[in-house]
Amino acid sequence: MDSSSIERRPEPNAIRIDGVDLSLGTGAARVHILKEISLQIEQGEAIGLVGPSGSGKSTLLMVMAGLERPNAGRVLVAGEDLGRLDEDALARFRGRAVGIVFQSFHLIPTMTALENVAVPLELAGRSDAFSRAGQELENMGLADRLGHYPAQLSGGEQQRVALARALAPDPAIVLADEPTGNLDETTGKEIMDLLFAKRAERGSTLVIVTHDPALVRRCDRIVRMHSGWVEEAPALRNAKASPA
Repeated sequence: MDSSSIERRPEPNAIRIDGVDLSLGTGAARVHILKEISLQIEQGEAIGLVGPSGSGKSTLLMVMAGLERPNAGRVLVAGEDLGRLDEDALARFRGRAVGIVFQSFHLIPTMTALENVAVPLELAGRSDAFSRAGQELENMGLADRLGHYPAQLSGGEQQRVALARALAPDPAIVLADEPTGNLDETTGKEIMDLLFAKRAERGSTLVIVTHDPALVRRCDRIVRMHSGWVEEAPALRNAKASPA
């Protein structure tokens, strides 16, 4: 049979990690951070990545984003084998397929909210970068903050800008590292509501590193880490329906 006539089945996994190992440092200072990790995350899932500090959660998230390269194993994200991409190709891939939200916002202090969201879109070649950025900031309730610099914004507003920046390219996958960690309880819940509302609206896959039990309860599934190992836990009951 002609192989071209065989229907290719779509990849069901948004993220697939096979046998990943990662060590950092050299000599006596070398630390084994991730150990033989294998994990599959389906398209549209919301995953809570949990475990004690130092267990490797944030490092695993950075491997998923292609910001850390493992020493061994394979990482497939949105159908791309990240190990086959050079740094420029990885940057282009992230620009179109992966949105990242950090605990510390990582906004550029000399740029306005609008510029912080628009510049990555411009670098990705989007001709509508500023109009798209403006629309995403409006979606975050920041229509009157477009010209404000990060220092003129509250912590919650800065995280809304960071969330707008992550979502503006309409990525298939959103990775969030302690997105409510620097916020008070009320503001954290507002960011949490936005994150899950946008995920439901766009059908994106969401992976969240968090210590926040309320945030974990809203995920479809939890993955626990300990000392660099990962263990996939049973699905959380009623997770999709629980607004927490």
